[in-house]
Amino acid sequence: MKKKNILPLVLLSVSFLLGSCSNVQNQNQESNSSIGDKGPTGDKGPNGENGLNGEDGKNGIDGAIILNGNGEPSTSLGKDGDLYIELDNGNLYRKEKGIWVIITNIYGEDGTDGSNGSSGSSGSDGKTAYSSSIIATYGGAVIPSKGSAFVGEAITFTFIPDLNNSLKEITINDEIITASDKRLVTNKETNVTTYTTTMIKNGFVVGATFLDENGKDILPIPTTGNVDFLVSKYTIYNDEFDLVKNQSPYYQFNENDLNEYYANIDFSANQTTLMDSLYERLNDGFTSLNYWARDHKRGHNITGYSLTDRDYETEPLTQEEVNSNQWNEFAMVDALYVDTTTKWDGDFNTYNREHIWAKSHGFSDYEDSPAGTDMHHLRLADPSTNSSHNNKYYDDTITPEYWAPPNKDDRGDLARAIFYMATKYSRYDASTNSPWLVLVENPNGQSGDASSTKDKPAEYGKLSTLIRWHQEDPVSEFELGRNNFVYNLQGNRNPFIDYPDLVSLLF
Repeated sequence: MKKKNILPLVLLSVSFLLGSCSNVQNQNQESNSSIGDKGPTGDKGPNGENGLNGEDGKNGIDGAIILNGNGEPSTSLGKDGDLYIELDNGNLYRKEKGIWVIITNIYGEDGTDGSNGSSGSSGSDGKTAYSSSIIATYGGAVIPSKGSAFVGEAITFTFIPDLNNSLKEITINDEIITASDKRLVTNKETNVTTYTTTMIKNGFVVGATFLDENGKDILPIPTTGNVDFLVSKYTIYNDEFDLVKNQSPYYQFNENDLNEYYANIDFSANQTTLMDSLYERLNDGFTSLNYWARDHKRGHNITGYSLTDRDYETEPLTQEEVNSNQWNEFAMVDALYVDTTTKWDGDFNTYNREHIWAKSHGFSDYEDSPAGTDMHHLRLADPSTNSSHNNKYYDDTITPEYWAPPNKDDRGDLARAIFYMATKYSRYDASTNSPWLVLVENPNGQSGDASSTKDKPAEYGKLSTLIRWHQEDPVSEFELGRNNFVYNLQGNRNPFIDYPDLVSLLF
């Protein structure tokens, strides 16, 4: 507000004084006739009243909605710009000028029929077409071609602007790809853009930024405060395969892989330090598998043996298995305690599973502890021989307390599995219900579940016999391959197969 001008008032006052005091001036010729000094500025006056409020802005236009149903959409349904999914066949429509127009199809292709199994029985079902997910965002929609996918499998994302909008850029995880990038393919007639990539282990976070008809970013309207908003994003997880290395169940470790896996292990350390560091290594990344589930894609746990225990010399992998990452569930397998390989029936009529470290010594139930489902000591085996082993310890001769496997070619395999168990489970862990297991010369006969080992370990042996079996029956090509397959499924390795000399350092 402007300050008031007080100068006229001051001059008026001076004139009045001069007029009133003229006699005094005449009598005193020496009086000073000049104007006095300027006075101080007055106080600021009060603010004026506020102006009138402006008119309310116009309401925004309703955004497009996503509809779905069986059969083609009727013309009375929805408004221009809306999307419609025909659930019968996956056709995706957009309404334009009152008419529903097909712009793409979101369903994957039908899987091929499974091949017939042996002895005239039907094979497993072919791969089923994937269900798709549609993701609404601001100014458009993002549609993946698959709701889930195998690692390494192609997947396409379709970006559909609302009517009169256009695509500015997409985000795939942390990468921003502009609409002009050659990796994006845009249909000029429908204004629909696609991006095809390969599924990675942890899936994708996918987003898109669309532009309105004036070329401005379409973002949500903040409700309160100055908030930064991002375009909606959606994560598609690879929930059908969770393999550890190279996105394949058949991956075979090389020397560089081994050096990387054991990079933090000091093999020159003393026994205690070495055991502790290997304990940490074997538990880091380990995934406990389900003992009874028949999930072929994950290898949990029944069908996993047709991968890990398969006789690859008799029945090599086929190209179809390699391409699909799905192995033959009824393959020829190299089971314990038998002289020849035999086709597994995918169940437990031909073979059953041997707990090489008898489960009653530290983990009484199958799901009681990860030790009960650990595939490094679970092998397909001849049922009758497995039964004769029962829960006895190992030695060269059979007694009421000890048992000797009939085939000497199996003895080194058993010993290295036992050494693994005594290392992976070398301390009790209540958080995972993992037992405390130790190898001794004369076991004490203790039995019980994992919690019974909290203060006193479950013992197994006979240690000197196991060390000798390890020396007499060295690591085979079958064991090397199986170690890799088990790693691909549950995320850890048997170090006594990778480095057989570790036995003399730890036991």
